[in-house]
Amino acid sequence: MRILSLLCLKLLCGWGLYAQVGTVAGGGDGSSSSGSIAFSLGQIDYAAAANGSGAINAGLQQPYEIFVSAVDEDYLQFQLELFPNPSSDFLNLSIGEMLPNLHYQLYDLNGRMLSAAKITETQSQIDLQALPSASYFIHILDADKSVKTFKIVKK
Repeated sequence: MRILSLLCLKLLCGWGLYAQVGTVAGGGDGSSSSGSIAFSLGQIDYAAAANGSGAINAGLQQPYEIFVSAVDEDYLQFQLELFPNPSSDFLNLSIGEMLPNLHYQLYDLNGRMLSAAKITETQSQIDLQALPSASYFIHILDADKSVKTFKIVKK
């Protein structure tokens, strides 16, 4: 009798319980005198509904993924420093050992290449005087292989 009661209870309570679980980028709750709503960012599909008093887009949320690119093991012990950061005029680039095809590329935050040059010495300077105050990326390469990328700030 006890097993039958538990089975009936499980069947009666188990139907109608539905939930959605997912990792989302953000969200929150909103309320007013006419009702409340919970929302999340990161949905991939939605259904729109509207009437005379308002509209809503109800959606299905999906988690987002972060991918980490592979690191080339040849450069794990490569010593490379870029300083001072932030800088107003020049950046100093210090390299532990010279490679024959080493060069840098300077990019703005929109991905436009602003300058590029071959690195010929273990101690070099990169001129920032003509650039406006902003953040930039300096990409250090050995031929076509990425060695390291720095985010820098120009004061």
